Parts: sequence; C-alpha cells; structure tokens
Amino acid sequence: MFHTKEFDKEEFGPLELITLIAKEPRVARYIEQATLRYPAFARDPNLPQDPNLPRDHNLPRDPNLPRDLPDADDEGPLTALFARSPYLTKAGLDWKAFYAQIKKDYALVTHYMQNAVAFLMTLLPNVRRLTLQLDWNPQEDAKKLLEVIVSEAKKPNSVLDERSLAQVTTFHHMFSRPNDNLNEVGLFLDLPNVSQFMGQDCVSIFSMSVPNEPYFRYGEALETVHLRHAYFDEAAIRALLRCTPRLKVLWYHHSQGGLDRRGERYSRKFLGDWDCRQFVMAIEAEVGHHLEELSLSTSAALWRAFVHPGGASTRGFKRLQKLTLPLQFTFGNIQRAKLQDVVANDSLGACENEPLVCDLVPSSVSELTLQSRAMDDDEKALKALFHNLAAIKKSKLPSLKRIFINHDGPSWFCKEDGYRAEYWRLCRAAEEVGVLMKMTHTDIPVEEGSWYPPVDSTTVYGFL
Repeated sequence: MFHTKEFDKEEFGPLELITLIAKEPRVARYIEQATLRYPAFARDPNLPQDPNLPRDHNLPRDPNLPRDLPDADDEGPLTALFARSPYLTKAGLDWKAFYAQIKKDYALVTHYMQNAVAFLMTLLPNVRRLTLQLDWNPQEDAKKLLEVIVSEAKKPNSVLDERSLAQVTTFHHMFSRPNDNLNEVGLFLDLPNVSQFMGQDCVSIFSMSVPNEPYFRYGEALETVHLRHAYFDEAAIRALLRCTPRLKVLWYHHSQGGLDRRGERYSRKFLGDWDCRQFVMAIEAEVGHHLEELSLSTSAALWRAFVHPGGASTRGFKRLQKLTLPLQFTFGNIQRAKLQDVVANDSLGACENEPLVCDLVPSSVSELTLQSRAMDDDEKALKALFHNLAAIKKSKLPSLKRIFINHDGPSWFCKEDGYRAEYWRLCRAAEEVGVLMKMTHTDIPVEEGSWYPPVDSTTVYGFL
C-alpha cells in the first residue's frame, strides 16, 4: 500500500512496482507510505482452490502481469535495475542469482516473494511509514540486503545518491507465525529516524531461545512503542527497552491471543508465569527516568494477571505524566496493606492509612486512567485508592488533574449499584480538589489510525 503525491493507483505487487520504477525512476521518490501485506483481491469462485492452503493464499494471478519474467540476460530496464543495484553489490550478492530466485518465486502464485520485497526496499528513499504484515520471513540473501540498507541509511556521508528507508519514522509489524519474535524486525528499529514502533500479536519470551542478533542493541531513536495483543515476559521487555534513551511513550496490551495462535504448548507453559510486578519493575529499571506516558492494559480474560499478592507500584517513574493501569493492579496492594476488612466494612473514614493512590501513582502524573470491569471488587478498589484524596492531593499528587475510568462499554451503569454510587461520590470528592473524574468506554487507549495505515494509502503486496 503506497501513498503518493501523483499516482492514483493504490494496489501494486512488488514486481509490478519494481518494473514501474525501472521504467520511470522518479516514481520511487513520490512514495511516502508503504504497507507490505497479503493482498485482499476478490477471488474468482470458478477457479480451483488448494485445500491445503489458507483461503487468502488461493488467489488468481493478476491478468495484467506477464506470465513469466525476462531472463537475466535480457537487456531490458528490469534486469538493468538489478544489474546496477549498489545494494546488491555491497551485500556481496550476485545479482543474477538473486534475480533468478525472484523469477522462480514469480512462478508460484501462492508464494510470498521475500527477495522481491527486500529488493523493493532498496528503492524507497522517501518512505516515512513502513508496515510489514504477515509472512515476513527473509532468507539469508534478503537478510544480507536488509543489513546493507540499514547500514547505508545510517551513514550521513553515504556514497549512495539516495539512501533507501533513511526517512522512515514509523515502523509497524503484525506478527503472525509460530516462531515470530522481535529479533526478526530488530534491524528495522535500527533505522536512523524510526521514532515510533508498533507491534501487534507479538510473543517475546526471552528464555525461549538465545537470539543470534539480539534486538536490544537497536532502538536508540525510538520515542514511542505500542505493543498490542502482546505477550512479553519481564526479561524480554527489559531487553527491548535497554537501548531506548529517548523513549517517551510505552503502550503495552497484555493478551494471550498471540500465545493461542502459537499452540496450546505455549499457552500452558507461559500463561501462568507472567508477573506484573516484575514486568513493571523491568520497565522502570530501563526507562523510568525519562518515560512520560505508560499504558498497561489487558483483555477481560486476563485481568487476574495484574493481581500480584505482594502489591505493585509505579512510584519509581520520575517523569511520568500519563498513566493507564487495570484497576486490578491495586488488588495486591489492598491485600498487602490489609485493607480488605476495612473496605468491606466501609470504615475507611476512620482509617489512618493514606489512600493507596499514593503508593501507586508518581507525583508527576497529571492524567490517570484506570481500566475497570465495573464489578464489586472494583468498587472496593476505588474506595481504597481515593478514600481521602482531599487530604493528600496537594502534597502527594500535586500534578494530578484528570482521572478517567475506562470500561468496555456503556453497560457499566447497570452492573453494580454500589459501584455506581462510589463512582459519583468520588467525582464530587475529586471536583472539590480541582480534579476532573470522568467515565470513558474504550477498553484499550488506542488512537485512531495508530495500528493501521490511513485509508488513502496504497498497498504493495508480497505476492505478484
């Protein structure tokens, strides 16, 4: 998918675009957004389907494309583009052999063309948003080419006239295969201007394997990381953040979805081992001195993952301004402070303990969002968090201006009378100290367009 300034066509195969660039090189300079993913063409129901392949693989060949590619000895513009490629030369790859593999892949309608996609990446000097989705699994030659692309993009005095991918600021990858992990996309995070990384359905469990190319050496330019439907253990998140001195925003949505798609063995082995307290401590250890926004959320099925019997805290973050947490994050703190009976008997007014919000939230936070299920336990958690807000607001939380309670939908209002009454009581108490408390209805704080390219962009697919 490509967004250009002059061209109206939206859907290109990698070879179709490579051929177009070979004939008219200026085309490449107008491409600003590129999405590499499976095509979504309508399938002719009269064509036979291969039952052994996923439905999306059973795609007809584009009738506008030639049935075969020219031989390497052909003197046309396509082969000339490969022959004079400085990237193939610097990677030590024989252009004829590289081209022969693409020619072979081209004959397989259902085959994802890794080499063609990698070569296309050598031709995109002005792309600012790069998206990889599904089946990106480069083999040895494609990896060598990518290493050269990144290496040249980082050289301010490169001998190349135009450094491909040097302008990329946003990198998005949707992980899909059973052995996906961040090591496969680490090089993209090493591009000199990549300040935003968005990963979806990523499972990264550091103890699973020893990576050949540890991704923790990448990411020095990153300012924003969004991990949605992800499963990271504390060692993996620490490794990812170890070299991110500019990171300001981290969103992490904890999910077992990625594990489920990788088979029951992963789910059974790792689902119960996740430790929210250690996870937060790992984030704090790496970026706690400069992170400004932290969002931790989860699906309804995994809310218990955020209950730690010893309690947990984010007080160690020094510059945090926006904080999003599941309300269940406080349950362990209530147990540790032995407030269960006090809350249950509604005797917090006589309790000398400070509200738990003092233990959980840094004094620098101006906006606090709590993800709630609107059940009875959540009512108790709200009481324990804010029971004496007026007394500590000025000294403990001087920056706090807004508190949002997030729900899956508007049905919260009918669930629990006690919860509803507690919410309105807290609204009045917060208003008295100049804090806005408001109910919202989004389960994950995701901005529109964060995960997928704009509608007005154009797609380059990894097929024909």
